[in-house]
Amino acid sequence: MSPTDSFRPTLSLPVEQAMSFLSLASRRIPEDEQLETARDLGLSATAVVDENAFSETAQALWESMKRARAIMTMASLTPTHPTHRNLRIWLSRPYATVARARGEKIHIYRIDTEEIPHVVAANSPLRPRPEAFDGPPYLPSEFIGAATDGDLDTAQAILEHLTTFGPSDSLFSQALLNRQWEYTTWTRDNITPDGLIPWAALNVLSTPSGSYLVTPPRGESSGEEATMEPVLQTVLWGQLAQLFTPPADDAKGGERA
Repeated sequence: MSPTDSFRPTLSLPVEQAMSFLSLASRRIPEDEQLETARDLGLSATAVVDENAFSETAQALWESMKRARAIMTMASLTPTHPTHRNLRIWLSRPYATVARARGEKIHIYRIDTEEIPHVVAANSPLRPRPEAFDGPPYLPSEFIGAATDGDLDTAQAILEHLTTFGPSDSLFSQALLNRQWEYTTWTRDNITPDGLIPWAALNVLSTPSGSYLVTPPRGESSGEEATMEPVLQTVLWGQLAQLFTPPADDAKGGERA
């Protein structure tokens, strides 16, 4: 946060309450109806409201969501974490709103726009790696489905079966067998008057020795496998930057990204 801005709006809510809170961002509710609305959504005992209406914290978080004209979402699945990790950032200026799933709760907080790269890096599997690539050029399409559904057991079983095609002593195979992998999807959707429009997506399978850019098949009925190609961490970060950078003309009335 900016050292001159001491107001740091933050909420930590159970998943159901958090989703109710986020859904209110696009609604205009008269002040005399706000307490009743909060009660109907199970939010009356939370910091979403004060004694009279929606709280300053809630209003501040919603404001940067309303200003946003793009949303970046990250979903990550790995055996090294017990839960399916999720992150969503409403990209706006001068602030952005972040919703980060952690355990049984979702933490919602406001950051300076300049802090977006730090938040993305801290919640992504980006770190120095040997960049030793000995994995296959493809990935079973069934794995993509299991990972998207957050089905860790099925995803692990598919990867273990993949190692049977050898070589079993490769760094890639050993990482899969030792459950040292992470599959991450980053997406960016632009916000338009007609709703969210998909703009770009990145899918990456990471192991201790290197990361692979995954391209899913064109359709579930195509019978094709997903393709994999090595990607350097610096190249991956450069591609991610295109997803998390807010539109340059973020003022009201400007063209959308």
